[in-house]
Amino acid sequence: MSADKLKSTGEVKESSNERGGIISGTRKGVYSVLMLVALAGGVGALSTGCDTPDDDDDTDNPDRTAPDSPGMDMEGTVTVAPNSTVPVTGRQSSTLDDTATVQWRADGGDWQDADDFDSSTGDFRFDVEVGVESVVVEVRAVDDAEEPNASDPGDPLELAPDVFPPAEITVDPPEVTLHPDVGDFEVTAQDIAEDVVTVRVYNGEKSSGNLADEVEIPEGVTEYPITIPHAAGEPGQFTLATVDGYGNESNGVGVGVEVYEVPVISDLDVDCSSTGGGCVGGGFEYPLSFNTENAESFEISVENLSGIGTTAVVSPESGGIVDNHTEVVFTTGSHGGEDMRVTVTVNGPGGEMVDTIDIHQY
Repeated sequence: MSADKLKSTGEVKESSNERGGIISGTRKGVYSVLMLVALAGGVGALSTGCDTPDDDDDTDNPDRTAPDSPGMDMEGTVTVAPNSTVPVTGRQSSTLDDTATVQWRADGGDWQDADDFDSSTGDFRFDVEVGVESVVVEVRAVDDAEEPNASDPGDPLELAPDVFPPAEITVDPPEVTLHPDVGDFEVTAQDIAEDVVTVRVYNGEKSSGNLADEVEIPEGVTEYPITIPHAAGEPGQFTLATVDGYGNESNGVGVGVEVYEVPVISDLDVDCSSTGGGCVGGGFEYPLSFNTENAESFEISVENLSGIGTTAVVSPESGGIVDNHTEVVFTTGSHGGEDMRVTVTVNGPGGEMVDTIDIHQY
């Protein structure tokens, strides 16, 4: 038997293998050694796999979490004055530590930083210019990451300008006629709408821009007296326009002004033609007449300028005027040579007028 071959008993002699190594021991021992080598190699492989870079490194995984959306104090649709600057306020009540600033935009335009943002409280404020069209405002929160994250816009706010004028008032009376000496006068504004805050009084048409006065209307009233500044003796027209709290102004309603004309006396005369043109003393009767304009009534008095004898009389001494003409009876005093002064006073809505005539008795 060759020394390099195994015995039939299963024992192994020391022998050189093909690579020059020495293998010795039983067959079971050889299997155990191979298993240890294999396990040792596996552990090495597992150990090598655990040496990969950390996936949680901040450089490879930047912040991608946006802050919460901030809220505005005004909500929904808010009515504002046209052509005005509207302050908008609000606050970031959550994720404040993750909010660097608050931004806003109007009508889907460019985002811009709020004018004021308090990082300690989350309060913010900015101004929005509103014309005569509605403006939709949105806000968002932005953090301070290297690539900033912005929240979704919160609920939008619509700023709707009130461009509708208030309802007209009813004026009582709509027309007035005044004595020539009357200046300011009063009318009553009726059916005042609840949104009316003032009534503007224009001298003439509203388009003239001649504002004479502006009267404040107390809240909740539906009727209110309006004093209209008026120059005595001047006819014309005034316009009363309502104004609401947003400055909207109605077209206005007119108040016509007429001025009574001053009465006129003309053709005052005593007709003594029945006695040859002279009035004879001693109780003779003669017609006394006069014409008038703008007069409704008369009064006549007689004064004895000479102081001799009795004083002449007229009948009637007073009464109404019909068709602008009046005729009464003048009865002379007791003596010739007397001078009588007749005074006629007529009255009308525009005042009174006085005229006199001296009559010599023969």
